[in-house]
Amino acid sequence: FLANNAFKDYLKRYTPLRALRSLGKLPKEKDSDFGFDKVGTYVKLQCGGQTIDFEVGARAFGASQRYLRDAKTQTTYLFDEQLVSDMESSGFKFMQADLHRFDKEEVEEMTVSARGAQKKLLHRDRKLGEQAMWVDSAAPDKRNEPYNNWTNRLGRLRARVYLPEGAEPGSDLKSAAQGAESVLTVDYKIAGKPNGKLELVRVDENNVAHYYVRTETTRNWVAVYDSMAKDVEQDVGMVLGIESAPSKAVADTVPATDAHGKSVTPPAGHPAAPKPGSPHGAASPHG
Repeated sequence: FLANNAFKDYLKRYTPLRALRSLGKLPKEKDSDFGFDKVGTYVKLQCGGQTIDFEVGARAFGASQRYLRDAKTQTTYLFDEQLVSDMESSGFKFMQADLHRFDKEEVEEMTVSARGAQKKLLHRDRKLGEQAMWVDSAAPDKRNEPYNNWTNRLGRLRARVYLPEGAEPGSDLKSAAQGAESVLTVDYKIAGKPNGKLELVRVDENNVAHYYVRTETTRNWVAVYDSMAKDVEQDVGMVLGIESAPSKAVADTVPATDAHGKSVTPPAGHPAAPKPGSPHGAASPHG
């Protein structure tokens, strides 16, 4: 996966790499005392054409420190525990969860495309904090708070899992799923030039929607948090000014919505009307 800025700070601990103490070569009979009798964790460093392999031992008693032994010289060192523990939790601590490397204040305009429709939004007063406002390029003087709400939800999408290079959306699901269905694309413009693109797709598995995103930063597909992505999909019809209707895949399990994304209860017998005993979840209209 791609690394975030916290990883850059972590690398500073290695440049230069300094141990708290050197314990020298310990007798073989001391292996169990220092956690080297059953080594299961290793730290391998490659820099400037040189490689250093460390065997990771036990934590020092009463201190946030860890014993590491040079596999070649058999010299044991005492290091800061976080040198190892941060890497052990790297999937959470260092993963690049942001879908873009630019800040929202930098974006001058975005073009939203979905369900055969397209709309260009302009970012007015974008550097004035709470005064910033997204407006329709066709009516730039008309204030439209729903656009702000929707773009904020779009900006909160975060990568949850990076799929392997070349893997398609849904390949991480355990059971058979339908093919990916395009939800929307967003093209961003910064300083008057194209600077980023977001593609959001949905894969339905047993009437449950899973969402995946690909951007200029992730390059490959990443799974995002479904609840957040569902909110983005639910109101994209409002942004584009088109009718939104639930897809057949979820018509029996979710309530219908009106043109503004508001939940409504359809009359009995309507295809989207909840069936007796069926769950009532958040609406998720698809085109």
